[in-house]
Amino acid sequence: MKKTTICKFIDYVHISDVDLVDKFNVQLKSGKSFTNLPAKYEIKYHRTTDTPEAGTILKETIRIVTDSKEAEKLITPYQYYIIRLNRDDDFIVGTSDYPAIKKIESIDGNKTTLIFTRKSPL
Repeated sequence: MKKTTICKFIDYVHISDVDLVDKFNVQLKSGKSFTNLPAKYEIKYHRTTDTPEAGTILKETIRIVTDSKEAEKLITPYQYYIIRLNRDDDFIVGTSDYPAIKKIESIDGNKTTLIFTRKSPL
Protein backbone atom coordinates (compact mmCIF):
# COMPACT_ATOMS: atom_id res chain seq x y z
CA MET A 1 0.00 0.00 0.00
CA LYS A 2 1.23 3.49 -0.82
CA LYS A 3 2.20 5.78 2.02
CA THR A 4 -0.25 8.64 2.36
CA THR A 5 -0.42 11.83 4.36
CA ILE A 6 -3.32 11.00 6.57
CA CYS A 7 -3.90 13.91 8.98
CA LYS A 8 -2.41 17.15 10.28
CA PHE A 9 -1.64 16.01 13.84
CA ILE A 10 -1.61 12.97 16.11
CA ASP A 11 -2.46 12.45 19.74
CA TYR A 12 -0.31 10.08 21.74
CA VAL A 13 -0.36 8.55 25.20
CA HIS A 14 2.16 6.27 26.88
CA ILE A 15 0.88 2.73 27.36
CA SER A 16 1.26 2.95 31.16
CA ASP A 17 -1.41 5.70 31.17
CA VAL A 18 -4.00 3.43 29.50
CA ASP A 19 -6.61 1.24 31.20
CA LEU A 20 -8.24 -0.27 28.12
CA VAL A 21 -7.98 -0.05 24.33
CA ASP A 22 -10.39 -1.51 21.84
CA LYS A 23 -10.76 -0.95 18.12
CA PHE A 24 -12.56 2.39 18.46
CA ASN A 25 -11.90 3.69 21.98
CA VAL A 26 -9.11 4.32 24.46
CA GLN A 27 -9.94 4.46 28.17
CA LEU A 28 -7.24 6.32 30.09
CA LYS A 29 -6.34 6.09 33.77
CA SER A 30 -7.73 8.80 36.01
CA GLY A 31 -5.99 12.13 35.47
CA LYS A 32 -4.24 11.04 32.26
CA SER A 33 -4.82 12.49 28.81
CA PHE A 34 -3.58 12.35 25.25
CA THR A 35 -0.87 14.80 24.18
CA ASN A 36 -1.24 16.55 20.84
CA LEU A 37 1.64 16.53 18.35
CA PRO A 38 1.12 18.65 15.23
CA ALA A 39 2.96 17.76 12.05
CA LYS A 40 4.68 20.85 10.81
CA TYR A 41 5.78 18.93 7.72
CA GLU A 42 3.97 15.59 7.27
CA ILE A 43 2.35 12.50 8.75
CA LYS A 44 2.40 9.35 6.66
CA TYR A 45 0.70 6.06 7.41
CA HIS A 46 1.69 2.74 5.87
CA ARG A 47 0.01 -0.62 6.40
CA THR A 48 1.22 -4.03 5.20
CA THR A 49 0.43 -7.64 5.94
CA ASP A 50 2.68 -10.67 5.88
CA THR A 51 1.63 -14.28 6.15
CA PRO A 52 4.40 -16.44 7.59
CA GLU A 53 3.67 -20.00 8.74
CA ALA A 54 2.30 -18.85 12.11
CA GLY A 55 -0.45 -16.64 10.62
CA THR A 56 -1.04 -13.21 9.19
CA ILE A 57 0.84 -10.28 10.74
CA LEU A 58 -0.30 -6.68 10.35
CA LYS A 59 2.42 -4.02 10.36
CA GLU A 60 1.42 -0.37 10.71
CA THR A 61 3.92 2.48 10.48
CA ILE A 62 3.36 6.16 11.19
CA ARG A 63 6.08 8.58 10.13
CA ILE A 64 5.74 12.11 11.47
CA VAL A 65 8.03 14.99 10.59
CA THR A 66 7.50 17.87 12.95
CA ASP A 67 9.12 20.85 14.60
CA SER A 68 11.94 19.77 16.95
CA LYS A 69 10.54 21.92 19.76
CA GLU A 70 7.18 20.08 19.53
CA ALA A 71 8.94 16.69 19.46
CA GLU A 72 10.98 17.38 22.63
CA LYS A 73 8.23 15.75 24.73
CA LEU A 74 8.92 12.45 22.95
CA ILE A 75 12.72 12.52 23.26
CA THR A 76 12.61 10.15 26.22
CA PRO A 77 13.57 6.53 26.86
CA TYR A 78 9.86 5.56 26.79
CA GLN A 79 8.97 3.53 23.70
CA TYR A 80 5.42 2.15 23.90
CA TYR A 81 2.49 4.35 22.87
CA ILE A 82 -1.08 4.40 21.68
CA ILE A 83 -1.45 6.78 18.73
CA ARG A 84 -4.68 8.45 17.63
CA LEU A 85 -4.62 9.83 14.10
CA ASN A 86 -6.93 12.82 14.11
CA ARG A 87 -9.24 12.37 11.18
CA ASP A 88 -13.01 12.25 10.93
CA ASP A 89 -12.94 8.75 12.46
CA ASP A 90 -10.07 9.17 15.03
CA PHE A 91 -8.15 6.13 13.79
CA ILE A 92 -6.27 4.36 16.63
CA VAL A 93 -2.90 2.59 16.20
CA GLY A 94 -1.85 0.36 19.08
CA THR A 95 -3.48 -1.78 21.74
CA SER A 96 -2.56 -2.74 25.28
CA ASP A 97 -0.99 -5.97 24.00
CA TYR A 98 0.51 -4.52 20.81
CA PRO A 99 1.39 -0.84 21.33
CA ALA A 100 3.12 1.33 18.75
CA ILE A 101 6.88 1.42 19.31
CA LYS A 102 8.56 4.81 18.99
CA LYS A 103 11.86 5.32 17.18
CA ILE A 104 13.60 8.64 16.64
CA GLU A 105 14.69 8.52 13.01
CA SER A 106 16.46 11.87 12.87
CA ILE A 107 16.86 15.27 14.47
CA ASP A 108 17.98 17.82 11.89
CA GLY A 109 18.00 21.39 13.17
CA ASN A 110 14.36 22.47 13.49
CA LYS A 111 13.00 19.21 12.08
CA THR A 112 12.52 15.90 13.93
CA THR A 113 11.36 12.67 12.30
CA LEU A 114 9.66 10.06 14.50
CA ILE A 115 8.55 6.58 13.47
CA PHE A 116 5.87 4.59 15.33
CA THR A 117 5.63 0.93 14.33
CA ARG A 118 3.10 -1.64 15.44
CA LYS A 119 3.04 -5.36 14.59
CA SER A 120 0.14 -7.57 15.58
CA PRO A 121 -1.59 -10.78 14.51
CA LEU A 122 -4.70 -10.37 12.40
